[in-house]
This record gives sequence, structure tokens and C-alpha cells, in this order.
Amino acid sequence: MLGSIFALSTFLTEYSDRQNARQAFYDGDYEEVYKLFYNRNLNSSDTVIYNKVKIVLTIDRKLKSYENNLALNRELEAVDALIQGVSCYQSLKGIDEYDVRNEVDAIYQQICNILENKYGITYEEALEINTYDNETYTRRLNSIVNGTEFVMPGEEVEAEEIEEELPPQDVLPEEEEIIIY
Repeated sequence: MLGSIFALSTFLTEYSDRQNARQAFYDGDYEEVYKLFYNRNLNSSDTVIYNKVKIVLTIDRKLKSYENNLALNRELEAVDALIQGVSCYQSLKGIDEYDVRNEVDAIYQQICNILENKYGITYEEALEINTYDNETYTRRLNSIVNGTEFVMPGEEVEAEEIEEELPPQDVLPEEEEIIIY
């Protein structure tokens, strides 16, 4: 008797979760859908909903990461999340198969708008930045966040050498004795 009560309780809980997940999907609460469907045996209709939600959340998490990092005053990590969002969009699979193009494109557009309007980075530049090795990538993000000129690794040595070759400008006679060439 106790076993059948447990089975009925489990069935009702799963049924309720499925109903709640479907309603959350229609309400646009994809996080809730994901939580309710995660690690469950789903029928084909619910599997389609779950796959749609996973695709949308994949890119949405990049935007949320940006917002969270910005709120925590970690702008470098925030910009990293946006740049990774551009890369994520390029590699997403199943967008058209699961008919989530509009949702995904809307999130991607938000990411691109923030990059361009706040940081002056186009999506093409973001794609290029994603191809950099770790050191170059980090330097580029630092230059974006700090508003400084970006210099590729190895090129800064040439700039320093040029500065060293130039004699000091506008030196007073009294200062010449102090300066060592």
C-alpha cells in the first residue's frame, strides 16, 4: 500500500511539473522550464520544448553573465561574456530546427548593441577578438575596458625602442647635467 501511494505521489508531482513547465514555456520563463524538465524522462512534445529552451538559454546566459559581472563591478569579465556571446551565437545548433530564431536573434542583437554602443566594438571585431590567443585576448579586453590603445604583443617593444632613441625635448641647460644619456 505504501509503495502505491509513493508511486501515485511521484506521478502527480511529475504531472504537475510538466504542466507547470509547459505554462512557464508559454509565459517565456525559460529558466523555470529548464529546472522542471532537467534530468526527466520527457515525451516527444516536452523534449522539443526542452531543446528550444536549452538553445535560447545558451546565449541568454552570456547576456545574464554580462549583467551579473557588471553589477559586481567586474567589467573585464562582463565584456568577456559579451564577446563570448558573439562566438556562442555563431556556433549554436538547432536554431531553425527548433524554431527559436526570433528569440535567439533578439538576445544576440542585445549583445551586439551593448558591445557597439558602450564599447565601440562591432560584431565583426568581436569575432576577430575571439580568434586571439589568450594573452592577446586579455590585452584586447583590457584595452576595451580601460579605454587605452591596443598594442599587439611584440609590437610594444618597437614603440619603446623608438622612444629610447629620441633625445629629451625642451631641456634647460641646468637639466642637461642631471640627465644621463
